[in-house]
Amino acid sequence: MSQIINIIDRISRITGKTVSYIILIVVGIVCYEVFLRYLFHRPTVWASEAIVICCAFLYVLGAAWTLQENRHVKIDILWDKLSPRNK
Repeated sequence: MSQIINIIDRISRITGKTVSYIILIVVGIVCYEVFLRYLFHRPTVWASEAIVICCAFLYVLGAAWTLQENRHVKIDILWDKLSPRNK
């Protein structure tokens, strides 16, 4: 069983590290869109769609690696109010 868990962890790590480079694509598209929108007053629909799709792809495929590295964002509003048993 631990061997299966190690394989899944390795897959999560490799996938997360690989997918994390999508953020560079997102930054490029955002810069392109801002440049066109504010300098030339020519916004594009495809850039907004591509940003949403790339970010969703990044969040979904990077979530397992983020949790594995204990780097996720917790919202402590409810967490602090829960009893130790409910946490």
